[in-house]
Amino acid sequence: MFGPDLEMVSLAPKGFSFAWTSLVSGLGLLPLALGAGEPGREIEGPMAVVILGGLSTPIALNLLALPTLALRFGRFVRDVQTGRNTGAAAIRNREQGLPQPKRWS
Repeated sequence: MFGPDLEMVSLAPKGFSFAWTSLVSGLGLLPLALGAGEPGREIEGPMAVVILGGLSTPIALNLLALPTLALRFGRFVRDVQTGRNTGAAAIRNREQGLPQPKRWS
């Protein structure tokens, strides 16, 4: 069952917890990041900005870029015998002389 449907189903619980954890951590650092130019915060302000960037980058990569790349460049192949989706099915079916699996685009 590996394919576009599974990709969307698997993102829901993982993405929800991941996004909320990063959002709450970022909200805690927001006052430090906004007061970066004030006297006495020469170290804490820029560090808070860097940490906020480190919290937002994985959200963009894990929830937006990686699923998009997996759906675009992934090889989703259905095994003719078992009906399961697997990348190894094409090789096994070719070696056994069976019909080639159906490919999704």
